[in-house]
Amino acid sequence: MTSYPNGKPSAYEFFLPPGWIRLDLRGEVSDEAKRYASHLMAVVDAPKDRKARMRTKLTGQMVQQLSKAKEQGVLDMAVPVANEYAPYAHTSFAFRPLPLPKDEKPINFISYIASRDNSAQFIEMNELIALRTEKRVCHEDLDVQAELNQEMSTLEVDPQQVVQIEPGQKLFSSQVQYYIGDPHKSDNWMMVVFSAADDGTEMMVEFSKHLTVLFDEIMKTVRFHD
Repeated sequence: MTSYPNGKPSAYEFFLPPGWIRLDLRGEVSDEAKRYASHLMAVVDAPKDRKARMRTKLTGQMVQQLSKAKEQGVLDMAVPVANEYAPYAHTSFAFRPLPLPKDEKPINFISYIASRDNSAQFIEMNELIALRTEKRVCHEDLDVQAELNQEMSTLEVDPQQVVQIEPGQKLFSSQVQYYIGDPHKSDNWMMVVFSAADDGTEMMVEFSKHLTVLFDEIMKTVRFHD
């Protein structure tokens, strides 16, 4: 379950580089889905009527994704919309209150994760202390592959420039999680989850590594409000 020991989730800010947008899932996800589609279509070079069809289809797909994320407790999601990111769908990161078992103290839960995950390391971020974990996942779930192919089809991106997922081919993702405590509310912790998909080729794996470095730099800008 997701709990708010102090009655509500913490307020926070973070910096996003050019080419990314922040989607707020506290309200209607349809509005944020439309905003995402508009940003993405602004950098797509296509006839007006085709762009309109693409925008409608993309909005519908994004409503489904954002609705699922909201059900899981996500408050904010950051996604790339610039041209240079277009071939690399399924790159995003999301903020959500740390889901805790009933009556579990956050610090005990964080300590448990740190003791069980070999990748875990504590990171200093100005006045914040965060626990960082990292893993690489192999997806053989055909639904994940179909979702990625659907997005690429909607955007009508050049097939030579995208992650090509054929039937039976494995899809990988680099995943990083940060567990960050609000310095103003000691029992309020946030979990920030980053994921970047790739097809396992050297070029795509290297690009995922660069995106991970970018995410780590973004996390250094997180600030909580009193």
